[in-house]
Amino acid sequence: GGVNVSTADHSIFGIVMYNARLHVCARAAAEGHKGSAAEAEELLDEMEDRGFRPTLFTLNKMLEVVEGASAYGAAGLREAEAVLVRMQRLGVRPDRESCLRLLGATAWAAYHGGGAA
Repeated sequence: GGVNVSTADHSIFGIVMYNARLHVCARAAAEGHKGSAAEAEELLDEMEDRGFRPTLFTLNKMLEVVEGASAYGAAGLREAEAVLVRMQRLGVRPDRESCLRLLGATAWAAYHGGGAA
């Protein structure tokens, strides 16, 4: 017989895989690769469409992407706000890391004239 994987195990595995993919986007954004924030947003949408619920870790990783992209003017306040709105919709309460990432993204947006991509 085959290996019996429970729905919970499948869900955890899926979330971990999406988190890993978001981490790659965060690294790319921090290195100035254009399109990282848009790719990460698509991953989050895909994750939810497939029935996986983003965790605080997932959403903080998304904020890391936004912060990194903001440093190069490739994201801004609009993208940061979109993550906060998603957090609120999902009932995920921001933590210290969330606030620090938001502060970083906001500072970079101000440096680049407050704009968003």
